[in-house]
Amino acid sequence: MARQHRIRFSMATALTAVSVLPMVLGAQIVRVPNPDAPRMLVATFKTTDKKLAGQTAEAVISRLSADIPFRALWVLPRADVVKALEGAGYPSDEALAPTDVNALAKQFRADEYIEGTVTKTATGFKLEARLVLMRDAELVQPLAVAEGEKLDRAAAALSRDLQEARKQLAAEKSCTQAGREQKWDAAVLAAKGGVTLYPRATLTRICELNAYVRAGKPSEAILATVDEILKIDPRSKKALVAAADAYGKTGNIDKKVEVLTELLASDPTNARLQEQIVYELTQSGKADKALPIISKAVEENPSDIGLVKAFWLVLGASKDYKRAVKVGEEMVSMDTSLADLQFFKKLASTYALDSNFAKGAEAAAKGTAKFPKDAELWTIRGQLEKNSGQTGPAIESFKKAIEIDTKNSSSPLQLALMLADANQMEEAFKYARAAQVAGGDPTQVAQVVNSLSNKTFRAAQASKSIDDYKKVFPMAYYADSIAKDDGAKSTSHFFIGASSIQIALAALSDADAKKSCDAAKIAQEYLGIAGVSLPRGGRAQPDLVGKMMPALGQLAPAIEQRTKAFCK
Repeated sequence: MARQHRIRFSMATALTAVSVLPMVLGAQIVRVPNPDAPRMLVATFKTTDKKLAGQTAEAVISRLSADIPFRALWVLPRADVVKALEGAGYPSDEALAPTDVNALAKQFRADEYIEGTVTKTATGFKLEARLVLMRDAELVQPLAVAEGEKLDRAAAALSRDLQEARKQLAAEKSCTQAGREQKWDAAVLAAKGGVTLYPRATLTRICELNAYVRAGKPSEAILATVDEILKIDPRSKKALVAAADAYGKTGNIDKKVEVLTELLASDPTNARLQEQIVYELTQSGKADKALPIISKAVEENPSDIGLVKAFWLVLGASKDYKRAVKVGEEMVSMDTSLADLQFFKKLASTYALDSNFAKGAEAAAKGTAKFPKDAELWTIRGQLEKNSGQTGPAIESFKKAIEIDTKNSSSPLQLALMLADANQMEEAFKYARAAQVAGGDPTQVAQVVNSLSNKTFRAAQASKSIDDYKKVFPMAYYADSIAKDDGAKSTSHFFIGASSIQIALAALSDADAKKSCDAAKIAQEYLGIAGVSLPRGGRAQPDLVGKMMPALGQLAPAIEQRTKAFCK
């Protein structure tokens, strides 16, 4: 059915079409339906032969009208249906979409309707139809396949099964009423009575299923009834929804995914259902199964922003990052309200996962321009700027994140490492301590500070300056004070001990050159520190400590000699 035909039926058209006032046409009296009798609509059958579509509906209507007393069931005349269709702009020789059939039946005040397909076979005709209750389009009873060498014979077979199927309706009504009153046992008893009257009953079985679900029965009982329904009607939405829920509760994710896929197959054009199922599949870790479903749905409904958003999420979950960022950018161009804080965080992170750090930083920059008070987004921006080689902007982004959130421990640590790379050790140490104050993991902070100690120690080795070696101590002692594991503490003491030896050597040399008592005492002081710390640093650097320990023994008498000589 072409989209332009999908317009609502006007009440005036419907009322004109269904007018049943007595009329006198010459001597012929038009039959007046029983006002208490249920009303049935027979929709145009689906087929590639437009002429056959209308002929089948007419044949079924004629047969039902002949087989069932009109005072027991009023089957709407085909002429009235055609008049309503044409008056509303619908072609009468094409099958309507399910939602349009339901709207047409509603305007005719029908209680039930029949829709189906007709196929020409080698021996005649085959009708595949289903009975639908108006109060809920998902209350469906598939009818037995009806075949005949002539169309009216096939219609007669359909009529026979329909009459059998309708025997369950009273039981279904009783079951529904008992369910409304929360009389679950009575509802189930009534439903089973309907199955006895018509073994292929789905309507009463659906009512039984509803009673089990609402009464909180075990999943096993629910799934047993579901299986009975699906054997008759594999497309039953009521049964599939209940099955998905039951499998979810039992933790059988694979079966849940299988049922959800079948549910979508039962209504492939339902955009909202597609969105829901894709979400379920993604949450279940089955994004690979969701991807072809949502991709096709978006292709068929490119302007449906809900589907596009679901598509974006599934692409990310499927690790198809290149398409994910493309769809994400297109999504916010369709609806700018979706460019919220979480969108920018996810978009920037998706670029990062695709190793496109520069584009990620660009996306994060747009986000911070719109949401300048979010510390996390500034941190993401700083990370991406750092990874794309933008050191200066990255440092400023991290500083902004820390300024906004003083309890942010991640940004100070990352900033400390960046400042260390830029040889700004004092600033780096300041931010490492800030991370600890903000509640950072002591072990992680100690590791970062030890790395600063290492860089500072190596710089001092290059300069051979006592003052540069002394810069190691605040860092190493701080790391030792917060470290929780022996490995980190050992590393800290290694740098303390190694720096102390170097200071002792330099001070000894200075004492010799200047005959200085003060320099000799400095050498003696730091030799003592090395004697305490180096053995504790042996776990971290056993080989180096093994080489340094003999030097302590050699230095001790030399320093003692200078002290006696220069400190008289």
